[in-house]
Amino acid sequence: SKLISEWVTPETAHKWIYDAVLGHTIKTEDNAKCVSVIYANNEKHVDLPIYAEKDGEYYLAIKGKGWIKNNPKKISLWFKERNALSSGSDFRKAVRYLKAWKDKRENDSKALKLFGGFQLSILASDYFPDSYDNLEEMYFKLVDKINNNSWAYPSLENPINNEQDTIEYYSETRIKIFKEEFAKMYEQAKDAYDETDSSKKHTKWTKIFGDRFPEPTDDENGTKNCEAPLVIKGTTDISKTSGRQA
Repeated sequence: SKLISEWVTPETAHKWIYDAVLGHTIKTEDNAKCVSVIYANNEKHVDLPIYAEKDGEYYLAIKGKGWIKNNPKKISLWFKERNALSSGSDFRKAVRYLKAWKDKRENDSKALKLFGGFQLSILASDYFPDSYDNLEEMYFKLVDKINNNSWAYPSLENPINNEQDTIEYYSETRIKIFKEEFAKMYEQAKDAYDETDSSKKHTKWTKIFGDRFPEPTDDENGTKNCEAPLVIKGTTDISKTSGRQA
């Protein structure tokens, strides 16, 4: 088989995919690590990372960087094993909550680009709380630990390749904006967590999660000391992430 140096460039591979999907939806973007197909009035997208395989190893086409070793199957296995360590698949739920916040903020502000799903998964893994009584407490303890971490320009180590920083291609501006947005979300989460009236609590959590956070039931309405279920509608299966550092 050809040497990696003899492969087409990532730029060429990206152009092939970009040209193939261009015009089928409202918008198509050619990013450094994937081609994004945007649809549903700019509210949803599908990322198409480009992989090549050689001698059992997988390589991701990154424009300006080359073909970088990256194995999505190992990432999927890591996610499943990490989730199995948590009670009731709570790790998966924690990632889903962070992703729901990310989706809402990016939908509210189209120019905003926060960390990718893989990076949010790593944050959830690194700072997952040791103990909690319910999912609301789990989420608040998670974001509290992340917010209190003194990361100025953090490295987020790839769990299957500790030599790789998954945000090494992020600009300082993107990292700074993420920190600012996360700090704002933390203050909102603290306010919602401290709230004892279920109706008010729902309104406050909705500021973070949008309409993916369900209305309280009739039995919960007006009660005090409500334990918010934090059930987020829809799915966010990060186990199928490409790990492309989106």
